[in-house]
Amino acid sequence: MGRIETAADDDAVTSDNGGTRRLLGRDERRSQIQRAAASAFAREGFVATSIDDVAAEAGITRAIVYRHFDSKEALYRAVLEHVSARLGEEFKIRLASRQSGLTIATHLTVARENPDGYRLLWEHAVREPRFADYAEDFRERSVRSTERLFQDRIADPAKFRWAARQTLSQIVTSVLLWLDEGTPEQDDVFLEFASEGLWASVNSWRED
Repeated sequence: MGRIETAADDDAVTSDNGGTRRLLGRDERRSQIQRAAASAFAREGFVATSIDDVAAEAGITRAIVYRHFDSKEALYRAVLEHVSARLGEEFKIRLASRQSGLTIATHLTVARENPDGYRLLWEHAVREPRFADYAEDFRERSVRSTERLFQDRIADPAKFRWAARQTLSQIVTSVLLWLDEGTPEQDDVFLEFASEGLWASVNSWRED
C-alpha cells in the first residue's frame, strides 16, 4: 500500500496503487486506527500486538498512530469505549423509534459496523488483565439493562438475575455466531428467527 507522511499533515493517504490521494480528517483517522487495532488485537491479543502491528494493519506509520493515541493501552481502551458507546447509542435510537427486535438488532448493527471491535469487547477483553474490569463492568451494566425484559414477569430475585444474565449471554453468543455463519444479506431473516427464540425463552420464564 502506498504511504506518505509529512510533518505537518498526517491525514494524507494514497490508494493501494499509489495513485489517487485523499485526506482523512482527525475523527476519520482515529476511527481507521481503532478498526485496525481491533483487528490486530483480536487476532494476536494485547501483549503480542505492537503499535507497529497496528500501523501496518492500517497502512500508516507508527508515528501517525502515536499522534492520535498515547499508548497501546490507550488505543485498546478506546476501541472498547467506542463499541460500548455505539451499543448505547443504537439502543436509544431503536427504543425511541419503537423498532422490533430491539435488543438483538442493536447488537447486530454494531457488530456489523465493527466485528473485531465487538469481539474484542465481548470475547477478548475479559481475558486481558488490564481490561477485564472494564469488560466486566460493561457486562454488568448490560445485564441491568436486560433486566427490563423481566419486569413483572419474574418475582424471585435469584431467578430474575439469572434470567437477565442468561438472556444477555444468549444475545451476544447468537450475534457472534452469526458473524461467523451468516451474511449481511441474511441479517433480516436472522433477526426474525433469533428474536422469536429469545422471546420464547423470555415468555416461558413468566411467573404468574
